[in-house]
Amino acid sequence: MCPPNEPQKVKNRLIRQSCTFAFILLVLFAFLGNIILNFLGISIYALKITGGILLLEIGMSMLYKGDKSLFQKSSEAPPSYLDDIAIVPLGTPMLAGPGAISLVIVLMQTTQWYITITAIVLTILIAAFMFYLATNIYKLLGERGIRILTRVLGFLTAALAIEYMLSGLKMWIDTW
Repeated sequence: MCPPNEPQKVKNRLIRQSCTFAFILLVLFAFLGNIILNFLGISIYALKITGGILLLEIGMSMLYKGDKSLFQKSSEAPPSYLDDIAIVPLGTPMLAGPGAISLVIVLMQTTQWYITITAIVLTILIAAFMFYLATNIYKLLGERGIRILTRVLGFLTAALAIEYMLSGLKMWIDTW
């Protein structure tokens, strides 16, 4: 999801920066997330509910706003703008958003650490691959296809968010 009018070299840099940032952020939260939550007095179920609410907002935005571009700056945008979008919105919240961050914290509590890190690496590699293919996918699907796909994925994201919130709520109720 790089700005469509940028040269491939710039897109490749954005992909590398956003994926690297997301990887570092997820690994940091994998190892330090539980410490941060304990320090702040935040339960894992509160994190799941909050992550679900934020994910629901993203899903609903996709569902109602469709494919309105996040990149509405002109093609003469300064390089700092391009560096900024590598971090926000690409690196976070798109790759390493509240859902992913809370998931890695939960996974670190329920699985071996190397499984969680392997999952992070594989996910970032798949995301990078999809980013590299984004222009071709756009050409293949066309504007109408992208609008339809965005809305379908928005619906599924919203459903996943509700599931995530229900899971957090169930965890909270089970602690009573």
